[in-house]
Amino acid sequence: MDVSGLVNLFTATYSVDQNVRMTAEIEIHKVASHESFIPAVMQIISATDVSLATRQAAAVYLKNSFTSGLGEDSANTQKTIAVLKSSILPLIGSSPSHSITSILRTTLGYLVKATWPEEWPELETDVRKLLASGRGREIFVGLISLLEMLKAFRYSSSPHVANVTANIFPLLHPLATKALTAHPSTDKAEILHLVVKCYWMSIQQDLAVCLQAPEGIMPWGTLFLQIVSHQVPLSVQGASPDDLDDLAGTPYWKAKKWAFRVLNRLFRKYGNPSQLPAIYKKEYTPFATKFIGLFAPEILRRYLAQLELYVSAQQRNNWEQGWMTDRCLCLILDFLTESIKPKSTWELLKPHVPDLIRHFVYPILRFTTRRAELWEADPVTFVQESLGNFEDLGWPDPHACGFLLGLARSRSKSSYQIILTHISDILGQYPGSQGPESKYGVLTMIMALDDIFVNHPLSKGHVNDILTQHIIPELTSPHAYMRSIACDVITKFEENGVSWVDGQLLNTFQIVMGAMRDAELPVRVNASFAFSSLMEQPEVRPLIAPHIGEIIQAFLKLSDELGLDTLSAALDNVVAYFADELKQLALPIIVHLCGSYNTLFSQIEDARALGEENNDDEITDKTMAAIGVLRTIGVIIDSQKDSPDLLKAIQMTVLPIILRTLEQGNVDMFDEIYTLTDSLLTQLNNISSYMWQVFEATYKAFKILAVDYFEDMMPVISFFIEHGVQAFSERPDYCAMIVDMFRTIAFEDSAGAWDRRAVSMIAETFIMQSPGLLNQSVAQLVEATIRILILDGEDSPQRTQKVNVLLSLLAVYPTETLIALEATEKTSWAFEQWLHEVPKLARVHDLQLIIVMVSRLMDLPSEQVPPPAASLWPIILSNALRCFTALPAAEQKREEIARKLLEEDVDEMEDEDEDDHDDASMEEDEEHAYDHAEDEDGDVIDEETEYINQLAEEAARLRAKSAAILAGQPIPASELPDEDDDDEEEEEDWFFETAVDKVDPYIKFAASLHAFQTSNPQAYVAATSGVGQEGQVALMEIGKKALERSAS
Repeated sequence: MDVSGLVNLFTATYSVDQNVRMTAEIEIHKVASHESFIPAVMQIISATDVSLATRQAAAVYLKNSFTSGLGEDSANTQKTIAVLKSSILPLIGSSPSHSITSILRTTLGYLVKATWPEEWPELETDVRKLLASGRGREIFVGLISLLEMLKAFRYSSSPHVANVTANIFPLLHPLATKALTAHPSTDKAEILHLVVKCYWMSIQQDLAVCLQAPEGIMPWGTLFLQIVSHQVPLSVQGASPDDLDDLAGTPYWKAKKWAFRVLNRLFRKYGNPSQLPAIYKKEYTPFATKFIGLFAPEILRRYLAQLELYVSAQQRNNWEQGWMTDRCLCLILDFLTESIKPKSTWELLKPHVPDLIRHFVYPILRFTTRRAELWEADPVTFVQESLGNFEDLGWPDPHACGFLLGLARSRSKSSYQIILTHISDILGQYPGSQGPESKYGVLTMIMALDDIFVNHPLSKGHVNDILTQHIIPELTSPHAYMRSIACDVITKFEENGVSWVDGQLLNTFQIVMGAMRDAELPVRVNASFAFSSLMEQPEVRPLIAPHIGEIIQAFLKLSDELGLDTLSAALDNVVAYFADELKQLALPIIVHLCGSYNTLFSQIEDARALGEENNDDEITDKTMAAIGVLRTIGVIIDSQKDSPDLLKAIQMTVLPIILRTLEQGNVDMFDEIYTLTDSLLTQLNNISSYMWQVFEATYKAFKILAVDYFEDMMPVISFFIEHGVQAFSERPDYCAMIVDMFRTIAFEDSAGAWDRRAVSMIAETFIMQSPGLLNQSVAQLVEATIRILILDGEDSPQRTQKVNVLLSLLAVYPTETLIALEATEKTSWAFEQWLHEVPKLARVHDLQLIIVMVSRLMDLPSEQVPPPAASLWPIILSNALRCFTALPAAEQKREEIARKLLEEDVDEMEDEDEDDHDDASMEEDEEHAYDHAEDEDGDVIDEETEYINQLAEEAARLRAKSAAILAGQPIPASELPDEDDDDEEEEEDWFFETAVDKVDPYIKFAASLHAFQTSNPQAYVAATSGVGQEGQVALMEIGKKALERSAS
């Protein structure tokens, strides 16, 4: 291998000339399979005389080529693994830059996950040697190798983690202790960071026995406490007040962050007896009991001490000592919230609650400088982040709100009055000694208290006064952020069932409507939410009707500005309540929405062209926004179902976005696109000529995507089949498309039983709807049906629907079907399949299909019935009679189900009428709960505790199932599908119908039986004598009933 030539090629891969880059990549690909290629690439990465950019390009290629080949069990992949195992650790050790080290670490991670421990058992020994070497660079390589070993099992419980913990962790503690000096250097801080992160990774699924023991938890726990308490003056860290946020990325603060996380996890998952899930109690109760008694209080004391330093620095506006990153503040708040429920930690936390609320939580929730800066610089991002309470930014705000809510819910008697007192104090001092940014903070506190503030006996009686004196006036505040938070509080109050006093609601609503025209985007957004929630009050709707066009335009403009689905639900509510008023506006709105959808669609495509890895969040946000637009279009269509001319115009307007989505294969939107298409078709109950473009586009999409999205396509395909008989009769190519879909799924290895059932329903409907159109395709349909019935054998769930395809073919194309069966020597087998189903049938449709199919067989001349079928005439006739016997009960069952569904609809309406009474009862229950909290200072066991317990049980169940599958062991019986579930799924289709349900079974059967007697007397005698005297009586009854039905 010419290494120098390869260096030149890698150098060319980052050329500004695209042609040079592409040529180099092609040449590299040509030599990549050479045996000496990987060693040459690794030689380039370690070569000191090669530029860093070229070495980095080689590292990237090594990572990409290795990871892309992992799924292939090829000789080249195995050779690459062998070379990497022997060379990658030294390569990382000699890495010249952080970026190359990062790339090589990623490669190492994939290698470890693919090979350790089974194919790379010596790795553990190598890591021990590196850690014990005493040389900084080798220790670093050992730590990142250990981290990758632990990460390989972070999502599953594994004995390998426990073994590594027992064998290697004794080497880590001394390294960390040595690194924790008064002022750790960057290298020492990095070692500390990696040691703590290794510990964190080892406790994701289980806490190893060696770490539970006193000799394990005491030194490690002490180390973590020392790290979180460690203080290094900012001047020593080299940070200025203007670049404090940059410190979060330094190794020192990473080490502190991970130490906080470790202590929190030890407490939350393993060390809190009262909150320990039942499934973990046997294994962890001894450890938890000791931890809650010894370590948890000390952790809380250390955290409170850090907060005291932080608050002091904040009050002095001097961050030399006491500053913390946002992430560390979030983790402290999380621990405080967890400390509310256990008795031992609550006793320690309780005296600090007033100071924590006043001096720590409240300042976080004020309208801070960084909120103001974000509002001014990027109001769209401000809106997006405020909807999640700034959690995506890593701010402590949502964690502070969670702490407040935890106090109010779990320790109401001790804490709620303290919270209310602080809120009252700030509101009482406004606008004198407290400014609007302070009032913003207490309004945020009120928001954080959620339903408690509206319903708790201590605050419930003051809600209207607060609304009148402190919320509604801020709707017209000169400060935009106060107008915004006022709208937000009104939304929260309305959602939680606030009682409005006389005149208050209408006055508030008028102001909110005005705020929807505010100059500031965040105000308009929150006003829109408030508008949507207040609109649920019937008395405000007359105020909306005259302005419905203006309101809709405001919603549409906001949606376009945000590019999110944030306002979709609010817009949908307006459309649902004002369908009549929207008749003149519906089409212009649809035009606007289609334009918005096209813009979002283009933005999604552009982002994907730049690479999904780098634009995943943007793609997700734009996709959700596009889905929201489609849903709103659907709501408008449903609201105008009584306006066919308008729906036709809407259909023409919407068709281009449907076709664009299908033709470009944006599968994320398929569900909504097909829902929208189905709504357009069903509302008009016909298929216009131009809508057949959707059918053609669906077939093309199906050919590319095969079975993956057939479930989304199915309702629309069914509609085309049921209502497009004329088109199918004129377009043989359309018929061929349906046949091809059926055959594709029948022979597609990735298709499942549900896919085959779904396509069988479509095939059956199509066969029954198209007599005479499929003569040339019967053999293909028979072949595919046989394939499906072989794959889904006798007694498999939902098999009847698949057998029905065979029955439909026999009913509509009996001659051609029997010829095809004879050609495949499957006649006897095919009859056995449907005869096996008869005893299980209880649905009207299935019973009638067999009766009609048998009738069609009796219509055939004797020479067209092959011997294997003719020999079964007595059995065939007996089973037809069995179907007649079951038919009355099936019809009665169907009527009962229809009646029950109607009763459920009536009950649902009655339940809605009783909602107000239920809400009142719930409020009384809540007041009773607040007034009679048992053992206020004891352990708290609540709904959240039970929910966590359920999650733990589900996680354990899934892990056990996954482990059984990976080990090739049988899945436990409890994990197998419940047969009752399958029965329920079948029962859901009691009203499934095809053309066969329009045939009177008695009249058809009696006529065919008479023809059978005339045209094939010998077979008739054999068949009727074979059913016995009881059967012959039944035949007479059928004939009698047929005459009665004919006469009527």
